[in-house]
Amino acid sequence: MLFNLFDRLFPANNTYSNQHDGYYYSLLSPQQKSIYDAIFQCLNTYSREVDILSRPINEISDIYNTVLKDYPIFFYTTAFNISSSIMGSTATFRPDYKYDHNTVQRYKDQILQYLKRFDIVKNKSDLEKEMYVHDYCLENFQYDYSFSEYSYTALGPILNKKAVCEGFAKFTKLIFDYLNVQNLIVSGKANNPAQNSTMEGHSWNIVMVDGNTFHLDVTWDICLTDTDSSLRGTKQSTPDLSLRGTKQSTPDLSLRGTKQSSPDLSLRGTKQSNSSYRYDYFNLSDEDIKKDHIITEKVPPCPTKGQDYYTKNGMVANNPAELEKMIEKTLKQGQKHFIVRLNNVTDTNTIVNKILEIASQKYVNIMNSGVQTNIISNINQGVFEICFK
Repeated sequence: MLFNLFDRLFPANNTYSNQHDGYYYSLLSPQQKSIYDAIFQCLNTYSREVDILSRPINEISDIYNTVLKDYPIFFYTTAFNISSSIMGSTATFRPDYKYDHNTVQRYKDQILQYLKRFDIVKNKSDLEKEMYVHDYCLENFQYDYSFSEYSYTALGPILNKKAVCEGFAKFTKLIFDYLNVQNLIVSGKANNPAQNSTMEGHSWNIVMVDGNTFHLDVTWDICLTDTDSSLRGTKQSTPDLSLRGTKQSTPDLSLRGTKQSSPDLSLRGTKQSNSSYRYDYFNLSDEDIKKDHIITEKVPPCPTKGQDYYTKNGMVANNPAELEKMIEKTLKQGQKHFIVRLNNVTDTNTIVNKILEIASQKYVNIMNSGVQTNIISNINQGVFEICFK
């Protein structure tokens, strides 16, 4: 099997069984699997030490980190020590625990209680579960610029409603495991979606939906949705092109564009901010994710294109004529805010200026009023958020 299917995520005794069918586990050699099993059992029982086969420290470290990626419930350890004799065939593995046993159990109880709020979608399709978890994260969480101790684990979102990419990826996996959605955590590098920055260490998820595997980067969608985030995107705007004054009406910023079809989204709730949910990194193929991500480990391929949110919901334009029609339709429906993915974006400055020109002129022609047009751009993915004021 390619993924971790944990029907036994939280059994009655609040421990995992020592059987592993995860993707990363399947890549290990028999010797490495025996080390994995021992480390798993040690962490699962909160033991102070366990004997394992003696291997190079970097190999043991890789196996240890694989266990933590497979089981985000092991939030209470981030380091370990190894001792072995020079000629010995075994070594002693000693995990460093961040909290005492009672604190760990208390946090586990909180997690168990927290997971129950996702029971509302337990009988939904995998796509509906994925959508609900994605939007839940966007509605409730922010990126943690203070980099607190919890933010690198699944506890960050649960306790503080904040995390960094590693914490969000682990939280997402924890929830998907609970909902029996096949998934795994991916480690690599990525560009900040707000600017053409250098690559930085990053974590996200791969999920399986309807038999196909896709990339899902909740962190970047959180940052692009959060109006207070410095990762919000590159913002450009036109001056107020007043003809008859400015309309005294508040734009409806809760709209996400004209949707042609979607799963039942009535369970998500409404984000209480002046922004839309972003889906720039929702169900991307390998080709699309590699526009601003680098995968640094062996993961299942995600070859299927055309299943991303914007394509599925008719929010894609392939040329200026299609963009013009989309803007016209949006304005005639009374919407003043929408998101579009533009395919084949090469000359960034030209396309942004073209969007501003088309959008502003269409608004003036249809609404018979002056307007200021704001565009928030995710250049790497060719996604543009357009707002008329």
